Amino acid sequence: MQLLYNFGIWLYGMVVRLLALFGHAQAQRWVAGRQNIWKALEKLPQNRKLIWFHTASAGEFEQGRPLIEAYRTAYPTHLVLISFFSPSGYELRKNYSGADLICYLPEDKPALVKRWLEIVRPSLAIFVKYEFWFHHYTQLKTHNIPLLLVSAPFRPNQAFFNWPTQAFWGKMLAAVKHFYVQDTASAQLLTGLGYQNVSICGDTRLDRVLALPKTRFSDPILTAFSQGQSVLVAGSTWAADEKILSSLLQMPGFEQLKLLIVPHEIKAGSLARTTALFNANVEVYSQTHPEKATHARVLVLDTMGMLSKVYRYGQAAYVGGGFGKGIHNLLEPAVYGIPVFFGPKNQKFLEAAALQKAHIGFEINSVKALTSALQPFLTSETAHQELRAATTAWFAAQAGATNTILADIRQMGL
Repeated sequence: MQLLYNFGIWLYGMVVRLLALFGHAQAQRWVAGRQNIWKALEKLPQNRKLIWFHTASAGEFEQGRPLIEAYRTAYPTHLVLISFFSPSGYELRKNYSGADLICYLPEDKPALVKRWLEIVRPSLAIFVKYEFWFHHYTQLKTHNIPLLLVSAPFRPNQAFFNWPTQAFWGKMLAAVKHFYVQDTASAQLLTGLGYQNVSICGDTRLDRVLALPKTRFSDPILTAFSQGQSVLVAGSTWAADEKILSSLLQMPGFEQLKLLIVPHEIKAGSLARTTALFNANVEVYSQTHPEKATHARVLVLDTMGMLSKVYRYGQAAYVGGGFGKGIHNLLEPAVYGIPVFFGPKNQKFLEAAALQKAHIGFEINSVKALTSALQPFLTSETAHQELRAATTAWFAAQAGATNTILADIRQMGL
């Protein structure tokens, strides 16, 4: 099994390098970034204590960010290194000020992993959510470096729990000092394999998103667009989402609803497709001003970094990706006490099930389902009040994961 795994790692690297030769932009960044790892590591001082956080991409970074920042505050003299697997995550956060070094994760090959650990010499490694790399995990154990796995969701169909892959993948689980999971189901799967070093501590992202409504933010264009209106804020949308939203605006009873849409891709071609779909009475944020925005029915936000703050302008939220690879962050809109709607491909996202159970989030699979679920919140203040109360109670019950993990780190004497 290990030979097959090693071959898979080698083959993946070869395919990416081949794509890079043919001009694939993401592949080129993946290759170039890994060539520069060792030069970046030369910047690390020799006499220091360092903690290593690994996040696959941007979503995992946001999952781990509250813990990174809490650790930074608690241990200001320690160095923080953050590694990324994907170019998209690295490019977005390469200038993040909360780390001493940000770089790519080297390929999971024994020689490269050994070289990495000998240079980095972390006192502690924290992997966030999805990343499982055999040689990184097992060599951390060999070097007696504690590894914490944070916010990892486990499901019965994973290789850890099924023959014939269970024994090989189980070696990675055996390398983990402690598992911090979000739900009881994940904990039960691990304890079923005999692991008692498991804590159910919730979602670290909650500790960050709880601060969003308290963060001061005002924008004259968004204010003019939404003033006195019912607004649906649609975040990180793809083509399939936008077709549903376009149909929604044409449904009887929704003639007064406005749409503030933040597409997942804001390249010129994608942006043109989005604006053409809604055609009449559409304004693009970077090309408009408050007076024009006041009279628009659809406002397309074509700038990055604002989504988590603009949900405050809505009476409801729609989160994209649920008809494709997977939904974007649901917690960011939910924390504002508004109903959150999303597509059916959400099984890998624990918060989707949790929000549905709390009657805060709502899965939809068609424009008809969306109109039916959204209608009560546009016509009944009682529905909004009940949802806000449910939201407050749910977030209060789930908060505190960051402090739980940080307290355990302190007990380790790190």
